[in-house]
Amino acid sequence: MDDVEVEQTNRREEPPPGEKSAARWPRVVAQAAQVSQRMRLSRRTLTGLAAAVVAVLAIAGILLTKLGDPVGLARGLLNIPTPVPAATATPIPLNQTWFYIENGIPWGVLTVDGRTVTQLFSSSPPAVVLPRGRHTLAYDAAPFPPLRCVASVPADAHDTCPLDSSFVKAQARFPVDLQRRALDLRADVAHLPADQRAALEAAIQQHLAVDATPATVAPGERYRAPDGTIATAAQPLRATVVSQPAGDAGNSASLCSSFLCSEPFDPSQPTDAWLVNANVREGFRYTTLDGQVVADLAPFGEPRQASGDPREYSINLQVRWDGAWHVTEDPQAVGTHLDPCRLANELAPYGSGGVGPDVPVTFDRTFAAPHPADGCVVVQMPSPSNPNPPAGPIYYLYRFGVLLAATPAALDVVTSIQDTSILDASPDEQSLAFQIVAANQVVTVAPH
Repeated sequence: MDDVEVEQTNRREEPPPGEKSAARWPRVVAQAAQVSQRMRLSRRTLTGLAAAVVAVLAIAGILLTKLGDPVGLARGLLNIPTPVPAATATPIPLNQTWFYIENGIPWGVLTVDGRTVTQLFSSSPPAVVLPRGRHTLAYDAAPFPPLRCVASVPADAHDTCPLDSSFVKAQARFPVDLQRRALDLRADVAHLPADQRAALEAAIQQHLAVDATPATVAPGERYRAPDGTIATAAQPLRATVVSQPAGDAGNSASLCSSFLCSEPFDPSQPTDAWLVNANVREGFRYTTLDGQVVADLAPFGEPRQASGDPREYSINLQVRWDGAWHVTEDPQAVGTHLDPCRLANELAPYGSGGVGPDVPVTFDRTFAAPHPADGCVVVQMPSPSNPNPPAGPIYYLYRFGVLLAATPAALDVVTSIQDTSILDASPDEQSLAFQIVAANQVVTVAPH
């Protein structure tokens, strides 16, 4: 038998099929776990990316909608609350936006939120209109104390501005149920510091001081007594005019002291002066030659007032301040000091310039004595329509509170109207009337 050679090749020895599967399984499991983990990470990443894309798209949408409204965009980015649109805000009644102004003076300066108020609405009384919100008001009017306060529209419980609660009742043109606010600026006599009020009263009394030069009442002359009756002098008397503060102003305490009253401020009036009324009592004082008082504060004229003391007057004054008080009488007001010519014209028949087709006499002129206490002559003339004019001049002499018919023609007029308050002048009084007329005629003749 032939020998057969068998060649063996080197090959890797493989495990049996069953063992081969068992050895490969852990590796497959590990690879599957890695693939699953990678799949989970990819899914999570995709979810995050999707959310980011949605957020970006949302922001882009917001930006696109806000580009047409930059203010709204800024408010949104800065987290500023959006205001309530005016159309949906609660309307404020017009009367709650108005503040009426009381007790102001021409040189006072009113500011609202730091801005000077240069124009006031209305004039009786003046008013300022404020918008919705809380406002700081200031009023400076030396020498009055400065005012600093807060006012709100609509009104707020924390407002501090002084208001006049009686304003609506005092203004008859406003319905009582209509809420109106009146701001009291407190520039009135009652709120002046005590030293400044004393200085003002002293300045006014100095202005009201009258000529103390006495006039002489001759024996037999008539004068009006304090009770209004006519007395006849039994001895020579001296007559002087006295003026003193009245005891009671008789008006609202917020505007007045016992002597002075301030007038309501009216910005429509072209004046830089504070208008003040001085309540005074004036009259004649009659004394004997040795100084004994016979009658004091006798009225200047017949007491024709319906009520009250005929010796009491309210004198209209203009007051200014430049570090000191300056007082003048209101040129638009009728004087209330002893004005013998005015009184003579008022007391004369058809006085105060009475005119008309049925008036028999009319006013012509007046002639004042050199000293007010010595009186005045009022001259009348017949009316053109008078069919029976009196003959001669018509002179009336006002003297010591009494009106006297100083000529026969004047007496005829008095008799025709039966006016018993006008007396017939004595010869001495008639002579005095002609002397006053002659003295004025000489003075008024123009030089050639």
